[in-house]
Parts: sequence; C-alpha cells; structure tokens
Amino acid sequence: MAVSTRLRAPFPYYGSKLASASLIEQLMGPINNLVIPFAGSLGELLGRSQPAKVETVNDADGLVVNAWRALVYSPEAMAELCDHPVHEATLHAAHDLLIARAPDLVELLRGDPKAHDVELAAWWVWGRSCWLGSGWGCEAHRKRPDLIGHGDAPKEGRGVARPWVSRPQLSHAGQGVTKRQLPLLRGSDGTGVGYGVGINASQNRERLREYFAALADRLRWVRITCGDWRRVTTPAVTTSHGLTGVSLDPPYDHAMRSKRLYREDSPTLSAEVRAWAIENGDDPLLRIVLCGKHHEHDELLEHGWSRHEWRSDGEVIWASPRCELVEFGPLFAGCRGVSA
Repeated sequence: MAVSTRLRAPFPYYGSKLASASLIEQLMGPINNLVIPFAGSLGELLGRSQPAKVETVNDADGLVVNAWRALVYSPEAMAELCDHPVHEATLHAAHDLLIARAPDLVELLRGDPKAHDVELAAWWVWGRSCWLGSGWGCEAHRKRPDLIGHGDAPKEGRGVARPWVSRPQLSHAGQGVTKRQLPLLRGSDGTGVGYGVGINASQNRERLREYFAALADRLRWVRITCGDWRRVTTPAVTTSHGLTGVSLDPPYDHAMRSKRLYREDSPTLSAEVRAWAIENGDDPLLRIVLCGKHHEHDELLEHGWSRHEWRSDGEVIWASPRCELVEFGPLFAGCRGVSA
C-alpha cells in the first residue's frame, strides 16, 4: 500500500497546524522564502501544496530538532529503531534516557547543521507515539502508555488525551506516592480496531521505511536550526531571500493551557512574539501569520492585521496587513479537523 501523499509528522503534537496549512499558504500568497521559528510538528510546512524555494525551520527544543534532522539524514535507521510495540517498562526507560541526555544534545545540534543522534531521535518519536498526555521528555514522573485505538483515520481531538487531564495525583494514603493514571482504553468510535497514534497508527506501523523516506525527500533542502526563535527572524534569514513568509506559532499564553506541555517555554513568550509581529508587520517583503487562541493576539487588529478563525474551538490566525486579505467563513473549507 502506498504512503499517503498528505505527509504529516510521525508523532502526535499538541497544537499542530497541519489542518490550517492551506489557509496559511493562501494568506501568504506566492513567496520565495518560508521561515518557521517554532517548528513543532511542521504542519504548516508539510501541508503546503508546494515547497517554497528556501525553507528554514527552528525550534528551541533539542529533542524536536534532533528528531526532524534524524528523519532527514537517517530515515532508514529511524524506521528500524522505531519498530517497537508499546511497552510500559521500555517507555519509562526511554523517558529517563532522554531526560538525562537532552542537555548535551543541544550542544551537538548547534555545532553542526546536520548533526543528530539517531538513537535519541528514535526513542523520542516512538515514545511520543506511546505516551499519554503531557510531559514526554520533560518530567521524571511515570505514566502508563497510551493504549487507545484510533482506526485508520483519526480525527482531531480523538485519541490523544487533552494534556492537562493526565497529571499524576498524590495517593490518598498521604504518603506522597505518585498515582498512575489509567490509560484511555476505549475503542476507535466505530471506525474499526486501531493501534494508536503517530508511528503506531494503523496506516503507518507496517510501512515505516516508506513513510520516513517520503518525509526525508520532502525535507531534503529544509534548513533545520536549534535555538531561540529570534535567530531566524533577522533580515539575513528572512528578507535577504526576497519575499518571505513567516509562520509564527509560539506556545499559547499560559492562561489558556497547561504549563507542562513544552520542554522550552516562557510565560512571556506569546507577548514577545506578538510585539515582534507588530514591529515588522508593515515590511513590504514580509508576509507574517501569527497563530493563537480566542482573542490572544487581537491587539494586532489595531495595526491593520486581519483575523481568521479557522476552527470552532477558538483556533485563530492573525495575518499581517500585506497578506492576501481573502474572506473566509468561520471554518475555512480546506481546514479539516485532523491531528498530526
């Protein structure tokens, strides 16, 4: 069976923008250069109808960057190393390994644009596909793996538990022992038996080599950096390449989500990114989109930006004044509820 032409990240990722990629592409219009300072699951890149001539992605989380680089430069090794069933003891061992080695990994990634650790990347991708809720690679508490079935066509909001409901609780005995949360065990809501999400999804697990090879081919010329988001929003990375689209998808404001979703985070990050967007929104060589929730970035409207609510749960994209001001309804027709 052939790999789907619609590529997506091989792991679940909260806040993926794969479903809004068509809207982002249309708002930016024809561009020479695409910059994504918060890589995450790369939904807005993988969901484009065609690549930009120059593409640069960045993330401050070394585990995220390492996974993407390994998928580009070592797809066959990744496929082999990720070929594991869900196993709780192995999951906790991999989690401890990632926590222990993550600090040194960042130095490796920043020293060479192609550097990566394929073993850590495989454990991160595999583990994120098994882990239930938040905290993968971030915290030392233990959880049971995600055992839910999703069928061949998982839908948005179905399968991956909302991250903030999976927090461990202290035992009622008052002895400070972490209580393990029962994993989701329901079926796939009538769509048939499913194995899980990410690399464990029914449509992926039997053809990881083809799947990873397709990802490597799409990302072959993408520049993948690791560091602060400001490093890739300078003129050298953006407008020196001509007309540039910048897709900003920082973590939502802390008031709107759990504070334990990301390894690299800051309570002021959302506001800092919004300030940069205001400062640079009128640049004739920039087409900027800023993703957020509800009215998080409505301050941009005072500076000539447009607001596009693309999903009914309050997901919004704000577009800079020089973006294509195309009118969309509350739910953009090309944005179907799918999760990466």
